[in-house]
Amino acid sequence: MRTAVVVPGHAAFHGESGYRITSRCLQLVSEAEKVAERLAPDVVVFSGWSPDGGPSEAEQMRDAWRGPEVELVLEPTARITAQNASRTLPLLLERDIERAVVVCALPHVVRARFFFGRLYGAAGIATEFHVLRGVSRPASIAWELAALPLSPLQLRAGWIFRRIYAPHGIRVRMRPARVLPTPAALVYELGAATVARRQVREHR
Repeated sequence: MRTAVVVPGHAAFHGESGYRITSRCLQLVSEAEKVAERLAPDVVVFSGWSPDGGPSEAEQMRDAWRGPEVELVLEPTARITAQNASRTLPLLLERDIERAVVVCALPHVVRARFFFGRLYGAAGIATEFHVLRGVSRPASIAWELAALPLSPLQLRAGWIFRRIYAPHGIRVRMRPARVLPTPAALVYELGAATVARRQVREHR
């Protein structure tokens, strides 16, 4: 079975050093090296952008790679998790990949499963998740909680998923969860709606 290891990036601005991958991201690369040693994949895919014209997250992860000799593929444009999934999928399909192992941090695993599991799975790629465990920073946990699909208002975003999935021949049906949204979730969703169309354009 042709296998890919996929690593979504994570970076931040570090003063004069510019936009650099975080220590957590370096740990993800290290974990991916261990996964590659064990599975002998056909390809390793790094995904992540750069906002300042410098080296992208994908390029920095490639440069940090100390694992086995394997094809390293870069996807240097994804800004968010949904883009990590949608923009790496064509790279996998081009290489006839049948199985993907997504390497992610523990706070990120819920959203990673949501996007990668659905998109890859619908394209016929068996998807697994290798989770980097350890102590997570409160800020990371707070970000992930805020970004989770918590509200039925996200049903309005169904057209986003259709725009992302349709080019790959994937039919989408939306079913709302009958959960009462919290005030914080309502505020988050209303704010996210103002940038949704721009984010879809960035996916294409």
